[in-house]
Amino acid sequence: AQQRRPTGENWLCSENEVGVAVNSLAETLAAISKIRARGHHKIVVKEALGLAGSNAMRLFEPEILETHRRWLANAFQQKRQLVVEPWLERELDFSIQLEMSAQGLKLCGFTGLLNDAKGQFQGNFAESHHHKRIPARVISLFPEAADTSGRLLRFYEEIFARLEAELRAVNFVGPVGIDAFVYRDASGVTRLKPVVEINPRYTMGRVLVELMKQTAQGSCGTFRLINHPALRAEGFENFHGYARSLAEKFPLQLEGEPFSKIRAGALCLNDPVPAQVCLAVFQVGRMPDALTPQASRPAWCSP
Repeated sequence: AQQRRPTGENWLCSENEVGVAVNSLAETLAAISKIRARGHHKIVVKEALGLAGSNAMRLFEPEILETHRRWLANAFQQKRQLVVEPWLERELDFSIQLEMSAQGLKLCGFTGLLNDAKGQFQGNFAESHHHKRIPARVISLFPEAADTSGRLLRFYEEIFARLEAELRAVNFVGPVGIDAFVYRDASGVTRLKPVVEINPRYTMGRVLVELMKQTAQGSCGTFRLINHPALRAEGFENFHGYARSLAEKFPLQLEGEPFSKIRAGALCLNDPVPAQVCLAVFQVGRMPDALTPQASRPAWCSP
């Protein structure tokens, strides 16, 4: 089906796409029924406090199964609040990295967020203007909307102001990440879900923002966690062999004086010889499309 594009203010999600907090099985079933009555069959239920999409359950079946009920009952037995929301067809995930200090909330940068079909972390990418602008790939999903970049930045400034007030109220100081994504609704219109979750901690996106400080101006970068399925998919049996291949294909290129920065190349952030679970890889280049998983399609492990 041909994809329609948003116009006017039709770029933002509606209240119906916002998650509903629940504290009991009865509340959960009521929320599920209400969402499905609006035409959203696929639903996700997640813990209000989760990590990298791991504390979530997808409800794609027509009926609530007994396994689903046990999962819900166990969560409520442990006094955990849950959030029920419609499953949305993602086009692109991204994150906003912030730092809260006594002086206020500061923007550190934007990164593209690469998740698997279950919404779990795979990797991040940063464009050359990541420290002040939303990824161009996000903007490109709204080609018919006027001044999309400026509009989104102004919109997020309002969110930052509200978030700063909330953080001050609880005396929070430290790193903060906001996950968001662009999705396609049932009619084919692309919309923004501006806040999926707020992470009051160092995130993988923040790691990439800090790594990008070591790159030459105009560079793009990716931060990936390569696991055993990725090794096998690319024909390798161990991390050492994969790291050696990276060094041969993408040798590190430095430039600048008196302090050199990375212009291009791949760098392993942990020792590949003793690595058992995954290998952290930072790759730098001039063109983002050549660095991201859309080009190489490797499988990554969850942090």
